Amino acid sequence: MRIALHPTKNEPLTIEQYWNQFGHRPILATDTRPRARCPFCPQLLNDVAGRSEHTLGHFAHLPGSEPCPSKEPAGVPYIRLTPEAPDAEWADWLRAQFLDNWDRYYRKLEELVPFLALKEFFALITEANRLRVWEYRHLEP
Repeated sequence: MRIALHPTKNEPLTIEQYWNQFGHRPILATDTRPRARCPFCPQLLNDVAGRSEHTLGHFAHLPGSEPCPSKEPAGVPYIRLTPEAPDAEWADWLRAQFLDNWDRYYRKLEELVPFLALKEFFALITEANRLRVWEYRHLEP
């Protein structure tokens, strides 16, 4: 979502206004900024993307958050999408790079998803192949 509620005021706030007031999320330090709030439910939001010219900054519910009326409709249009302008050469390189270093990615994902089974990790790779994830332009390792 592009507009949320200010962390302490009952006023709408764009992602750009949030960044101007509170700055971008730190990469290597703990994020101590106040979180914007969802205008549809009482949950707090993250600011995501927007650090490169190929991404659009927006607010999103925290991982593992409770259901919200705004979440389901936002995801529906993306369920069946495939890469619009696939980059086959980049996809081949990205897939090969990932497979050469799969154990590093698995360890990183284990930090985010405790008790992730190796079988589940390989199922995610199979799904990435099915959805042609590697072909998205500007996708970085």
